[in-house]
Amino acid sequence: MGEEVVSTDTVERSEREAFWHHVLADTFAAVQLERWTGHGLEPAAQLSATRRGRLLFAELEATPHVHRRTPRQIRQADAMFFQAAILTKGAASLEQEGRLAQLSPGDLVVYENSRPFTWTFTDSWAVTVLSIPSDTVSLTDSERRAMSARRHSGQTGLSGVVARLVLDLTRHASEIPEGQSERILAHTTDLAISLFATSVKAEYADARHRTMLDRIKGHIETHFRYAGLTPDDIAAAVRISTRYLHKLFEAEHQTVTLYLRDLRLRCARQELLDPRLAHRSVAEIAHGCGFGDLSGFNRTFKAAYGSTPSDLRRRADLRSPPMASRDGR
Repeated sequence: MGEEVVSTDTVERSEREAFWHHVLADTFAAVQLERWTGHGLEPAAQLSATRRGRLLFAELEATPHVHRRTPRQIRQADAMFFQAAILTKGAASLEQEGRLAQLSPGDLVVYENSRPFTWTFTDSWAVTVLSIPSDTVSLTDSERRAMSARRHSGQTGLSGVVARLVLDLTRHASEIPEGQSERILAHTTDLAISLFATSVKAEYADARHRTMLDRIKGHIETHFRYAGLTPDDIAAAVRISTRYLHKLFEAEHQTVTLYLRDLRLRCARQELLDPRLAHRSVAEIAHGCGFGDLSGFNRTFKAAYGSTPSDLRRRADLRSPPMASRDGR
């Protein structure tokens, strides 16, 4: 039994839904309660919880209803948590990131309260939850999304080890010395990460690739105006090999060289069409957008847009109203 125990039995029937709503918000995070009544049972719920440092161990039990976490509630939140839950009684489903995990007793699932989710309990149910701050989980946002709302067996394999650990820790949470909470936090987090890194290995790889590509493209977008920027420079800046850099772009049916060239071309075209930059020569714009060779720039630009930079600027000037008209005189 946890050190904090609250039950709807202590309040009037008409006040139970509001009371349970407050309990969940105060313990975990605010959610919308739905279908609290209408299932043929007297609505009731109970929470038993123990806190140790930044760890929260909890056991919840209730009649059927729905917990829905909305974007508005998330915007108003000041604390984000990563949660591992084991269904110990009844039937339930968890939806997050467009996935729906159908759970039976013994199943394990993880989710975060920093993104919308929906718990649907279709029978009288019980759930054991380990809740830890999201910032203690050393996974990227893409990896977190990849692991949300996936059903894992709590009976076999590594997921069974995680489930049994969470259940045992929760049942004996009151015996955990306060000074041991950070060590337990580190061990359970590492174990959970190992589990999900194994179970969704392929998607994790994809997630890591996307995250790395975002970093690479961000670096390129910041430094593309430097004419000497090379794939070797880019790879070194993000601490990967040049070979791996090329492999990442190949997965998107592109090359890093073409991505860099296209970024520079878009920059040049935009600046050539900008009347505020009419005083700058084509050569100045080309060099300012990262092209080191003017003749090469002219050829590349014409191949991409069907006209030379000078012709594009000339046509844009002909379409523009006279300066007097622009000034309203």
